[in-house]
Amino acid sequence: MMIHVKRLILLAGVPCVGKSFLIKRIREGSAPLLSEQLEMSHPSSWMYVSASELPAGGASFIEQMVLHYDLLGPWEDGRRDYEACGVLGAILDGSDEATVVTLWATPEDLLRRLRQRQARLLWSFRNWRDHQQRLYRWRRFRRIERLYADPPRLFAQYDQWFAFCSRYRVKAHYMVISVSDVSGVIPVAQWADVKDAYGSKPALRHLSRGDLQGVLRGRGTG
Repeated sequence: MMIHVKRLILLAGVPCVGKSFLIKRIREGSAPLLSEQLEMSHPSSWMYVSASELPAGGASFIEQMVLHYDLLGPWEDGRRDYEACGVLGAILDGSDEATVVTLWATPEDLLRRLRQRQARLLWSFRNWRDHQQRLYRWRRFRRIERLYADPPRLFAQYDQWFAFCSRYRVKAHYMVISVSDVSGVIPVAQWADVKDAYGSKPALRHLSRGDLQGVLRGRGTG
């Protein structure tokens, strides 16, 4: 498969971080500041796809594309490495201009959102006929729950993602971070500030609103 994208926005994050919600807002024109920062003058005219929806076979040319990417996708496929997902690297290499947007939320927020989704899943069990699909979804939730309950391992997952992206020529790499009612966009270079603000070194603690605002203003935590 060969895909040549003139302008690519790779929007990535772990499950329950808000990828679908943010894409919906961008597409509807409800996130004008972010769209402006990403130089999307007409967001509704872009092509929006997930990795599983990419054109299969042959060569494709796409003018403007937003690619929705699950950071745990390679692990679901048993690859456990972003480089092993050849399609992603090929798309980045085959793009005239690529911008990466990585979404992040605190492990506590991710756990809360995941458990809310689990509750909805349990409620829907009575309507599911495919037992194998139900069992697969439940086991997947439990694997993700264990990851979110282990912040250092979750941070390491993001570290691996950022290392992967750094090996490709991208125009810019931003992070969209949100904690409770505070959110903002920062350059990926401030990822270390986010980790320090959360308190991964020397001890884990909740990221406070004041700490996050400091990171968003570019002051870090020092």
